[in-house]
Amino acid sequence: MTGFGVSYALPALVAALVGVAPAGTAGAVGGLLNAVRQVGATLGVVVMGAAVAAGTGSALLMSAAVCAIAWFVFARGR
Repeated sequence: MTGFGVSYALPALVAALVGVAPAGTAGAVGGLLNAVRQVGATLGVVVMGAAVAAGTGSALLMSAAVCAIAWFVFARGR
């Protein structure tokens, strides 16, 4: 589900950011987006790994809730 959500949202996010970037900075904006995306993915893996290692049974439920909230926010266009 998470992979599908990222694959579904990323092209629209890139188009929106590059579309509003000042003239001549679209490449820098795209590069910054990719760097932030990779850092966010790394931190997400760290947090979920720590939750699973700590023995919390709700780690997958927490991940599903975050994905559902993100989908709801992006689907509404906010």
